[in-house]
Amino acid sequence: MHKAFLTDALIYGGVDILWKFINFALFPILAYFLSVEEFGTYTLLNVVTWFGLMLINCGLPVSFEWFYLRAGSDSQEQKKIITASLTWMALLGALLVGSGLLSSYLWRSSFINFHWKLFAIAWATAWPMALFQFLCNICRVNFSPWKFAGLQFLQNSLALCLGLGLVIGYNQGTEGLLWGSFISFTVLLPFAYRWVVPSVAFHISSLKPLLLFGIPFLINDLARWAYTLLDRFWLEQLGSLTDVGLFGMAFKLVTPLIFMITAFNLAWTPYALKEKPTSRGFLNTSYILWMWFLTGGALFLILFAQEVLYLLIPSPFWEAAPLVPPLAIGLVFLGSTQITQVVLMQNDQTKKIALIAWIGGLFNCLGNFVLVPLMGAQGSALIVLATYGWIGMATYALARTSFTQLKPTIAMVAILCFGWGIAEWNWPGKCALLALFTLGALFLLRLRVISDLSPNFRSARGRTPLPTEITIGPP
Repeated sequence: MHKAFLTDALIYGGVDILWKFINFALFPILAYFLSVEEFGTYTLLNVVTWFGLMLINCGLPVSFEWFYLRAGSDSQEQKKIITASLTWMALLGALLVGSGLLSSYLWRSSFINFHWKLFAIAWATAWPMALFQFLCNICRVNFSPWKFAGLQFLQNSLALCLGLGLVIGYNQGTEGLLWGSFISFTVLLPFAYRWVVPSVAFHISSLKPLLLFGIPFLINDLARWAYTLLDRFWLEQLGSLTDVGLFGMAFKLVTPLIFMITAFNLAWTPYALKEKPTSRGFLNTSYILWMWFLTGGALFLILFAQEVLYLLIPSPFWEAAPLVPPLAIGLVFLGSTQITQVVLMQNDQTKKIALIAWIGGLFNCLGNFVLVPLMGAQGSALIVLATYGWIGMATYALARTSFTQLKPTIAMVAILCFGWGIAEWNWPGKCALLALFTLGALFLLRLRVISDLSPNFRSARGRTPLPTEITIGPP
């Protein structure tokens, strides 16, 4: 399992980091064709797409993983689960997208900062995107990372070529980027379906438990959308599209952390739910190691974000540099939930996950309403830090019975805050702090992690029985 998990994580992560790096490397070119306001519009419309995606998903990706992996070797039951999920998402997506397009046309005069057609394209993209991502999810639960990588490669390649061509060749701006995404998902969807789903076996009884288990996750996703994306809306309403553009650029700078979280989640969750590695020592050591990796990435971004901006990005976007430290620290807190939330899922505490997320979402909205008029994008970045900090620590507190201590987490946050404080230092000081952190991480890896992780991975492969401290109950 150890080797397979690392291989999967490298494949998922390799695909993700490849395209994030390509997109980031090409952004200086796009920046000459997009103003800060146009980039703000594109960032804002992504909020629309992800809202539609979340509604169409309806919590099914999580419930699908749960029931599909529990079906084990029963291929007929697995086919029913796949077919029921895809049918529901296709019908619900058609209804939501159709009603959304009609509404946007009827109330087109209410769009002030951008044309209603841009909203329509962004909203329509959610339907093929949801179905395509679900097909990629099937590859994950079947432990087929190369098939997943192939689909992602084709979609990203097509979207990138179309978007660049329309922006640079035809001066389409934001609309060109939106059309690139919509066309890529729509064109590749039939091919992905034929490649991933060889046969179907629909039965209506398979859909009910999927929806009953998934609806709480839809509530959780609504809250997650509120605290991760709705701040762009508040910035546009209470600030300006320039604030939205700077905020979006700051998030582009922290994409390495988002990549790390995405890659870990794609590889970790199926193994965690299938193999149930629930011993106290394993979870605690995995948590500490994961936090050290996140902290190292965040520390680098905090120390050198300004230099990266000055080197690669046109000057109108340089004001995004002060937004990076709070966003990076917040993502460390949010990334920690990749392990703690699995513990809560195994203890059947998904309602508590939703409650934490909703409190975070409400706090995020209230905080943006207060701070954005006073501080602009910087205020929104500080609210992101506070919201993600609440979610990370609250989830840790609920899962604390599986972890031994909080001191390592406090130490890592202290290191990041110290790095934030010296972000204006000269290069030798920054490099010295990063070198000290790297040495500490290597010492931790050598001293503790190898000895703690190896027995658990070996037991997960069947050599010794796993201790059972957490049991999975019925949904």
